[in-house]
Amino acid sequence: MLFNSFTFVFEFLPLTLLIFHGMGRNFGRQPAFIALFLCSVFFYGWRLPQYIPILIFTICFTWFTAAMMIRHHSLRHQLLWMGVAGNLSLLIFFKYTNFILDNLAFAVPIEFRVPYVLPPGISFFVFQKIAYLVDVARQDDVHETNFWNFGLFVAFFPQLVAGPIVHYGEIMPQFYQPRKFPDFNHITVGLIIFILGLFKKLIVADSLAEVADPIFALVDRGGPDPGFLLSWTGALAFTFQLYFDFSGYSDMAIGLALCFSIRLPLNFWSPYKARNIIEFWKCWHVTLSRFLQNYLYIPLGGNRHGPWRRYRNLMLTMLLGGLWHGAGWNFVFWGFLHGLYLTINHGWRHWRGSRVEFRFGGHVSRLLTFLCVVVAWVFFRAKTFSGAKTLLGGMFSWPTLFPDKFNGVAAENFLLAMGQSFPGGDPGHLWYLPAFMVLLYGITLMAPNTMQILGWERTAWSLDTTRFLEIPPVRNMLTPARKLILMIVSLLVGMQLYRPQVFLYFQF
Repeated sequence: MLFNSFTFVFEFLPLTLLIFHGMGRNFGRQPAFIALFLCSVFFYGWRLPQYIPILIFTICFTWFTAAMMIRHHSLRHQLLWMGVAGNLSLLIFFKYTNFILDNLAFAVPIEFRVPYVLPPGISFFVFQKIAYLVDVARQDDVHETNFWNFGLFVAFFPQLVAGPIVHYGEIMPQFYQPRKFPDFNHITVGLIIFILGLFKKLIVADSLAEVADPIFALVDRGGPDPGFLLSWTGALAFTFQLYFDFSGYSDMAIGLALCFSIRLPLNFWSPYKARNIIEFWKCWHVTLSRFLQNYLYIPLGGNRHGPWRRYRNLMLTMLLGGLWHGAGWNFVFWGFLHGLYLTINHGWRHWRGSRVEFRFGGHVSRLLTFLCVVVAWVFFRAKTFSGAKTLLGGMFSWPTLFPDKFNGVAAENFLLAMGQSFPGGDPGHLWYLPAFMVLLYGITLMAPNTMQILGWERTAWSLDTTRFLEIPPVRNMLTPARKLILMIVSLLVGMQLYRPQVFLYFQF
């Protein structure tokens, strides 16, 4: 079920809120949590019910393994490896089997393929359970004795399919805090954040997809070089599509969780404002970056054994991070590029000091970082290396200065893919698209994000869950101007719910 669908917004969400708060008000918190767990399982299996047993099995397996680690303390490391291997085996089978077979086919004639659809969110909840098992093994005072609460910790629907990758210590203590059933202030603020996220997804990201998809489809099927302007338009359109898609999803997840008085960790913080690639990864997919650092980079040795070991560990971490995003060499190469960027960034800091990078001004640093990220996104989005090479060739060709110098064939194919005619072979009216991309870059660079608009810039980063829930009355937040803007945004969102598109990160 999609957050941006009519069924979710007007059927599942209101009914789930009614069940959860009704159960809590009349029967207490534990029946309410059990009901929310069952609703989350229903949410997960709405489109692919055959994968519900897989989710339930992984929850039972992880919970039982953790219980054995607590009971048999001396065997906790062996049980940890068993639990991690069991979860990773599931991920590898469903996500990478066909990728492995495709690569083996170059050496051995293999035509067998596994006919399945990737279980939604498997990459996210597998990493979540691995983090839980590692924390139990480290004796970090982490263990949930109540099976239903642990099931809800894993399956809680706002974060189940596309993150954030949450930790026990961030979520479980909130289940036991005093709460009201219902807390109308939490619900109202949560719905406001949810609507803002819907706006980013439906109005901005999905509109940009209509520009990016035809251009990438053109180069992936071996089409001609789109030329300088059209190539940059396609690359930037996807760059901002992914930005607003993931930013919108992150807002929606936080807003939905708040409707149940649960605070999710921050997962997105204006990453295109970053002044270097290190800062970018502190702001883009924050919980994945944290997981890769704490459970892969540091166990590999981190920066404890000299700079060259650090660079090796950075590269291995980003290569595996790229492979986590998708079973394809284009994702691996995207990870390689970011590993190279991070290595250069850390090497520069080691050689010249961390403050030298700002000598030419923060704006130049931001622009250079942004351009590096855009180049990497081309490999992330293109389905073939040849398509990525063609688009990059257009991006770094000699700029076309006049409308009649567009690549006519590429522009015509692009317009036909968008359902438009090609008037007289003159694609001059396409010039508004590059100008629009520049405008979007200005917005991402200067506009405040949702947490800043709400005044939560400090508490959003804090792990103190009690402070986050001290939300001022919503009437103090909604000035007349904000009410008008919210009404307009809600109207625009409602007009687009009839054609929901899948969030980009749902495919991972």
